[in-house]
Amino acid sequence: MRTGRFAAPGTAPVRVVRGTHADVDPDGDRSWQLWFHSLEWLGGLLGEYERTGDRAALDTAAGIAKDRLAGHARPERFDAHRREAVAEAARFRLGALVCLRRHLAARWLDEAIASTRSGRPARSTTRGPGTTAPTSRWRS
Repeated sequence: MRTGRFAAPGTAPVRVVRGTHADVDPDGDRSWQLWFHSLEWLGGLLGEYERTGDRAALDTAAGIAKDRLAGHARPERFDAHRREAVAEAARFRLGALVCLRRHLAARWLDEAIASTRSGRPARSTTRGPGTTAPTSRWRS
């Protein structure tokens, strides 16, 4: 993931860099969309942070999550296929955000968790970096 590429199981890597998450949809693949929007794939970065203490892994995971929230602040602009994939992935995305929150205390992340639980998109708040919260193990 640090190379700026994402690959769902069984798919070729796709470049997903800062500022482009909302517009990525290779081949209109429903499974890819569900996996991508779930953010469960951040688990590798969180696991790396837990194993090594490498703050860059945590910062990368937080940056991806924050970018995803900013890119989805107005879901009405997406077609029905994309809105449905985003909505279906919400329950899995909530778990990924909660796991990130175990390591990072930030208002934008708390707002994202609350909005994911309620089904409403979070407003993007990008003021200031978060602080490290107590460590717990990523559960796969």
